[in-house]
Amino acid sequence: MTGHAAGRGATTRSRPARRHLGAIAGLLALVVLIWTAVGLIERSDRAHDPESVVRGYVTLLAEGRAQEATDRVAPDVRLGRVVPALLGDAGLAASTRSIRLDRVTERTPAGSDEAVVAVDYTLVGDDGSVGTTHTASLHLVKSRRFLVFTRWRLVDGLAAPVAVRSNIPSLPLTIGATPIPVQPETAPPGPDPDHQVLLYPGTYPVGGAATPWLAADAVVQAPGLGASAVLPQSITFMATPALSTRVDRAVTAAVQACAAAGAAMSAGCPSALRATRDRGVVTITRPA
Repeated sequence: MTGHAAGRGATTRSRPARRHLGAIAGLLALVVLIWTAVGLIERSDRAHDPESVVRGYVTLLAEGRAQEATDRVAPDVRLGRVVPALLGDAGLAASTRSIRLDRVTERTPAGSDEAVVAVDYTLVGDDGSVGTTHTASLHLVKSRRFLVFTRWRLVDGLAAPVAVRSNIPSLPLTIGATPIPVQPETAPPGPDPDHQVLLYPGTYPVGGAATPWLAADAVVQAPGLGASAVLPQSITFMATPALSTRVDRAVTAAVQACAAAGAAMSAGCPSALRATRDRGVVTITRPA
């Protein structure tokens, strides 16, 4: 009897010990879980800090993935026309210069819910030529997900308004196959969002005005200096040699016809010729 009682006593004493060990193990597991969660949150926050967000955004543009960049930052329609085709991959591919990311620097006071990140980038030509380095200040705002994860959202991006003016605004202009708005050269200075188009940094050849009679150095430069800068571009059409030759021949033929008419010269002939028609002799001198 005594032996059985002693055994029951030992068993009774071991149950609290096992419960204590189980509680300690559960507490340690909880500590490990919390520590792991904190580490994951810290790593996630570092991966989404302002510099990382801006670096990722500009890297997309440098790689030609304009559509993904546009999806991250909605262009401000108050600055100019948002033409989706120009802010997509094909639009950026029309540029003869690509973006090279040089440096990203955060300028944010500690504890602030807003951030400013300066990004330095250079436009590099398809031929390897290196252009001017530009700096843009991009703004971000802080948000929280699930009350734990810190996220920074870009407010403005590198798409900047460009105003294109032409001495013949009736001639349509395009970048790639996409029409762009055109202002007359006589338009008053100042921003006009209805006649501005948003473009990513680059150099865009302009087409759409193909004619044998008129030509222009039709290139739009878009450095992308920031949301506050409106970049005026002037495209001046000049007569081609073919048009000059055609006009010269037409004028010569008309003058010769007037001279041959003599006294019967019509009122549409040059006044200098009509003044001599009564004399019956007209001398035509053609400029060299």
